[in-house]
Amino acid sequence: MANGVVCPHPETIEIAWVLREREKARDPDGTGGLRTWNAPRPDFVEADAVMRSAHLAPVTGSRIHIVHTSSAAALEAGVTQRQAGASISIATCPHYLRHDEDWGDGNIAKINPPLRTRSDCDALWRGIADGHVDIIGTDHIHRDVASKAGSVWTASPGCPGLETMLPVMLSEGHQKRGIGLTRIAALTAGNAARAMGLSHCKGAISVGLDADFAVVDLNAEWTLDASCLRSSAGYSIYEGSRFRGRTAHTILRGEFIMRDRELDDAAVGKGRYLTRRI
Repeated sequence: MANGVVCPHPETIEIAWVLREREKARDPDGTGGLRTWNAPRPDFVEADAVMRSAHLAPVTGSRIHIVHTSSAAALEAGVTQRQAGASISIATCPHYLRHDEDWGDGNIAKINPPLRTRSDCDALWRGIADGHVDIIGTDHIHRDVASKAGSVWTASPGCPGLETMLPVMLSEGHQKRGIGLTRIAALTAGNAARAMGLSHCKGAISVGLDADFAVVDLNAEWTLDASCLRSSAGYSIYEGSRFRGRTAHTILRGEFIMRDRELDDAAVGKGRYLTRRI
């Protein structure tokens, strides 16, 4: 027993491969965009992978972390297995809460698992409100926008999302849906630290832990454009989106990483390897 946490990618890929060939035959040029990408990787492919991995986890004595949950079906599968006794944490990402397969800018939002329907977005928000979703992750993929060229079949999957995670949760979660700041702190920090064996140093404001803080302006209203971005990927699926709530400062172990929305060059090289305690 390695005493670790298993983080399986929740798609039964053998089924997806068969469905992909069928969908390619139907739409060889990928003219259906994100709908075409969603079609060969349907929600039952995701739910099946969650059920199987969570069913096997107790047999091996492992804990399971379900990453980037994108659909109501996969969330239900994870909750069902947790209620049956499996040790599971469930995560989703801002893009599965904010975007769906009908989003108009196509390839740059090609992601695995794919963006789903609006009803799936709503189900994930309910999962956050009722406590079934434990963690918000970013699935940040640092890729140049040039990698998104071509059809939805050839474009590279994934997109940057690190710097937009908290603004989405503040704007869409707190301001629009009334999700409390304590709950958002747990979703974005505390629960992840516990699930990944880092709660001895991260995830809370407490004596003896690292002095990590995000200082936010809840009333800041702003529109994201390229000039807002600090990632050198240089693009965002949220470009043009209006937000209420913004990160002003980021502090790591008591030192500024970002001050007044400007990255601090003195913070370069301050990262440390953290030993987990599972």
